Amino acid sequence: MMSEERVRILIAVTESSPVGELWQAMLRRRGAAREVIALYITDDRWHRAASLPFTREISRLGVVADFTRQRAEELEREAVIGTERRIKALAAEANLALAFEKLSESNAERLEELTTGEHSILIASQLITREPIYSRISCLDCRIELIETTDSAGGRGITRSGLSS
Repeated sequence: MMSEERVRILIAVTESSPVGELWQAMLRRRGAAREVIALYITDDRWHRAASLPFTREISRLGVVADFTRQRAEELEREAVIGTERRIKALAAEANLALAFEKLSESNAERLEELTTGEHSILIASQLITREPIYSRISCLDCRIELIETTDSAGGRGITRSGLSS
């Protein structure tokens, strides 16, 4: 049995994650957790697409422009800032101390560092199984809880699917 005082809860969030549902799942499990960390996992596919010479961005107004690495970084930065702002607001509302880290797919070693040496629970949307980083997540030495969200469940709500490593 895990000692609640030593539990570290990590919430893995991507650009398309339902932040509110993951936050609620974390609140139900936090108990006397020592630490809560929100990890924003960036999608390297934007950068790969931007490296292709034929990639274009079409605005809602129909304006076509080259999709550059600079534009990919700008979109990523906006997504990270928006998600961090939302999660920190939820933490303040819950009067909960929280760490927030941005993690790229190529820096999965940091994810391993965060889950080693603690009784850790990693909570993520079931949709993360479609992301390249999932191959690393599935091998972590921690409890992994994939949450079936309304986005992945066709509107059925949240159910739990716990996996252990």
